[in-house]
Amino acid sequence: GQINEPESICALKKYVAVKDSGSWKEHVKKNPPTGKKVAVIGSGPAGLSAAYWLTLYGNEVEIFEKMPEAGGMLRYGIPEYRLPTAVANKEIADICSFGPMIRTGCEVTDPRSLLEQGYDAVIVCVGTHAGNTLPIDGTDLDGVLKNTEFLRAFRMGSVPQIGRSVIVLGGGSVAFDCAVTAKKIGAEKVTIICLEPEEAMKASKEEREEAQALGIRVINSRTFLRITGDTHVQGVETAPVIEFSFGEGGKLNLRSDTDHPEIIEGDTVIFSVGQHPEGTEKMGLELTHGTYIAAGNTMETSVPGIFAAGDAVTGTKSVIEAIVGGTRAADSVAKYLVNEPIENYVVPQTRDAKIGKLQGFGCLGRIAPTDSETAHCEAERCLQCDLRLDIEPQKFWTDFKRSGDRAL
Repeated sequence: GQINEPESICALKKYVAVKDSGSWKEHVKKNPPTGKKVAVIGSGPAGLSAAYWLTLYGNEVEIFEKMPEAGGMLRYGIPEYRLPTAVANKEIADICSFGPMIRTGCEVTDPRSLLEQGYDAVIVCVGTHAGNTLPIDGTDLDGVLKNTEFLRAFRMGSVPQIGRSVIVLGGGSVAFDCAVTAKKIGAEKVTIICLEPEEAMKASKEEREEAQALGIRVINSRTFLRITGDTHVQGVETAPVIEFSFGEGGKLNLRSDTDHPEIIEGDTVIFSVGQHPEGTEKMGLELTHGTYIAAGNTMETSVPGIFAAGDAVTGTKSVIEAIVGGTRAADSVAKYLVNEPIENYVVPQTRDAKIGKLQGFGCLGRIAPTDSETAHCEAERCLQCDLRLDIEPQKFWTDFKRSGDRAL
């Protein structure tokens, strides 16, 4: 990214996920059976990742999912237009092909009961499926919705009831998912209001451009004072933000100009100001910051043999970070169960002596992979971290041999 443009990592992963024939499975190593059983609570990206690696370690793994289908936020939180169901199904099927079993429609409220049933370890990956609201007047009015409930209903085939004018409170990726979804199901006017200035928004540039193309209005640097209306939403009263920051424990420190309020009219308000785990207060585990599960560096909770990973530990982050958390938890459980180490590479690892040999290497433009040739071309723009200080040196005229009087 510091040379010209960042590599199209997301597009490359998408290309592999959609186009790959499954040949990568031939390179996966799997340990012999250990005789150990591990239970995973939740089949989102963290739970699926943990189950995948624990299976490769040689353990018998069973996933408990309270929803009708597996996938967690992949299925019930991310809209279809952004993550097609067919792609999620393929990814889940690939993981299950290595051995993990998924029991859907099966809610586990006390992970300790699984240890009592004979499982050697448990990993809790329940995610953050409960949407947050704000402590302002009007949150109990008809027409007020939460991000998670709104997106989940839409993904399950039930079109949420919204009005003609929708206001989304929040500036992250989920807020933009809500706004675009509202537009797709018939809202005539959609407005996003957030605390952050445009340059500090958590939503990506691509998400903002997509919203703009759909006619979605974004109002930056405004705070929310109250939701107006008697029994039904009529709008949101806002005020300019002077400055804000987040202190210890995520506490918001905000200064706003309440002397100059403005009401943004709308008949539906969708809160997209964060999410939190639900049901964790009944699990008998130590919690932190409300309903989040306390887990140390090894991902082990306050109860020996029970680990936790994903958004229920870290707070709502990205799918990739949930996958990392699930992988770390699997490694910790493998050590806890004294599994044999395992190291997998999808393709053989190669290392050239230098990078930057190609003429114009530093000026190669970013492209979106559409076929094998363009995918390989884009992948070769990678600076390969272990070679980033091992670049082909610049050549000068004295480095060239002479043939007669002409420099070659």
